Amino acid sequence: MASGITVACVVVFLWGRPYWFSSRLESPPIPSLPPTSCEVLWVHYHERVPYYVTTSTGVTGVCAGPVRRALEQTGLPHRWQITPPRRQLLWLKTRSTEAHAGVGWFRTPERETWGRFSVSVYQDGPFVAVTRRSDRRIPEVTTGAALLSRRDLVLLTKAGYAYGPWLDPLLDLYRPPRLVSPGAEPGLLRMIAMGRADYILMAAEEAEALLAGEDGLNNALRTVPLSDAPPGPMRHLLFSPGVPEVWIARIDEALQNTAAISQKRHPSQEPGTCPPVTHVGP
Repeated sequence: MASGITVACVVVFLWGRPYWFSSRLESPPIPSLPPTSCEVLWVHYHERVPYYVTTSTGVTGVCAGPVRRALEQTGLPHRWQITPPRRQLLWLKTRSTEAHAGVGWFRTPERETWGRFSVSVYQDGPFVAVTRRSDRRIPEVTTGAALLSRRDLVLLTKAGYAYGPWLDPLLDLYRPPRLVSPGAEPGLLRMIAMGRADYILMAAEEAEALLAGEDGLNNALRTVPLSDAPPGPMRHLLFSPGVPEVWIARIDEALQNTAAISQKRHPSQEPGTCPPVTHVGP
């Protein structure tokens, strides 16, 4: 009987101990962490000559270079991340409580419904067509309208891409026979060389850079100017909803300063400089 009473007393003591010694045994409060959007801006890009290029000294290119210099000027915490384009759009659109930005995106009405754009970072040159040297169905110079209205030629396009305010309406109007691929641009050019499709449309500076850098492609492919093609669309930083407005304002100001410096040093707009920054975009 005595042992039973002893056990009962021990149980009651242990059960009541948190109340008797609460000042000494209470768990410390869990610290609240600051939201991710206030910690670091993740800046996403993908390898694409001449726009975004990873080197031993960091990210560069005609589009990524001005962004890198602007971000360094702001002093904002940021990290560069190689991310496939379609995944970039997914993260920018869905991770609304985090701070993400994609480099070099065109402004479209659909993207404006959920994201925010910086001032322009770079303006593409006019579109050209790239086709095989051995295929003489496409003349040395043509127009975008004439080319896209052909039913005997297959256009190769990249999955998930917008082509800007001049080309996208033409694609909708003429609906050319098309092959869509998620591949990177060098692979797309190799598809043209192998006859998987007949031509691809890209900015003049991109076509020139790729043909100069890929072994054998320059011998297999040629570029065709499109006489009706205007200067290409503007490229921007596309921000996720979680990026603070004050950050975007600081980045815009730094981008404008970076563009002004480039214009002063390169008044002839040599390749690699940033064009005048405006809010114009598709």
